[in-house]
Amino acid sequence: MLAEVQQSSDVTYRIFDYNRLGLDGNPRELHTELAAEAIDFHVESDYRTHYENLQERAVPVIDTPFFDVRIMDVKNSFHRNLIKYDSFIISMCIKGAFKIVLRDGDDVDEANREVVVNEGNSCLIPACVADYDIIPLGGTAKVLEAHIDNKDRSLPAKFTRFLHITKK
Repeated sequence: MLAEVQQSSDVTYRIFDYNRLGLDGNPRELHTELAAEAIDFHVESDYRTHYENLQERAVPVIDTPFFDVRIMDVKNSFHRNLIKYDSFIISMCIKGAFKIVLRDGDDVDEANREVVVNEGNSCLIPACVADYDIIPLGGTAKVLEAHIDNKDRSLPAKFTRFLHITKK
């Protein structure tokens, strides 16, 4: 299974567009030279993300200045209180199935406090209800969780993080 987590961007470089036409009936503009400048052509010997596989813990898989990804092998009810992140949470079921049960949110009625997430499906949990339990269904579940990092988001801090990334 492949899970793609990405930070949104206002930049799109089209290398090939499958000969699609724009609204004006002409082929859409390609950005081959710009894309070639932006692509890192370095070939890695291993593209897998390695992490320690621990039971009943949220194990960091990716920790970037822009978003974090954690993975959990859950056999028992697992409490998550992510209010401090002030971010939505994306929970993806990558094995088994689980139920999310909201703990907070007085404005949420009982019928909407629980949602089942089956293998291959995701659930977006708004930042305002980031206190919840993950309950595996049918034994165990493997959960991938992604959220925006709450590091300093001022323009100077973003610029500094960008320079740090481009130097690598």
